[in-house]
Amino acid sequence: MSYRDYIGKNYELLLQTTKNITKNHEDSDDLLSEVLIQLLTKLPKVKEGQELYYFIKVLKLNWFSKTSRFHYNFRKKLNDNHVSSNGGDFVENLEDIEGDEVYDESQYPSTEWVDSEVNKLHWFSRDLWKCWIELGTLTNVSQKTTIPMNSCSRYIREIKDHLLKEWTTQQNKHN
Repeated sequence: MSYRDYIGKNYELLLQTTKNITKNHEDSDDLLSEVLIQLLTKLPKVKEGQELYYFIKVLKLNWFSKTSRFHYNFRKKLNDNHVSSNGGDFVENLEDIEGDEVYDESQYPSTEWVDSEVNKLHWFSRDLWKCWIELGTLTNVSQKTTIPMNSCSRYIREIKDHLLKEWTTQQNKHN
C-alpha cells in the first residue's frame, strides 16, 4: 500500500494522533495539513506497518522544532513582530474595563503628533519609520530595504524611544 493510500484510509487516526500530540491545541488542524502536504509532496518509502510511526516522527519534528516548515509557515507569521496569536485578548480586555476606568486619549500621542515628530527626524529614520508603518512588520521592511532584520529592529526601537521621550517631555511641560 502506498503512503497516499495509507493517509486516505487512516485520516481520522492521523487527526486524532495530531490532537493528542498537540494536546488539542488550536493549531492542530494547521499542523496536520502542513505535515500531510510535506508527506504527499514527496512520498516517503516506508516499510509496511511503519507508516504511523513515520507520520508521528514528521509531526513531532514540525510541532516541536523552531526551524520546521510549520514553525515558519504558521507560528512565525502569527508571532512576527509580537503580533498576538490570540488577538481577541486585546478587544476582550478593553471590554472588561470598569465603568470608572475611562480610556483617556490625552494620555497618548495622536497620529498627527507622531507624524509631525517623525518629520523632524533625520531622513533615514523618517523614511524607515514610514516604511515600517506602511508595510506593517519588521520582516517586510527588512526584505524591502535589504537592511538586516536586527538593524531594522534596533532603528525602530530607537525611534520609538525618542518619540516616547519627546512625548513625556512635552507632557511634563504642559502639566
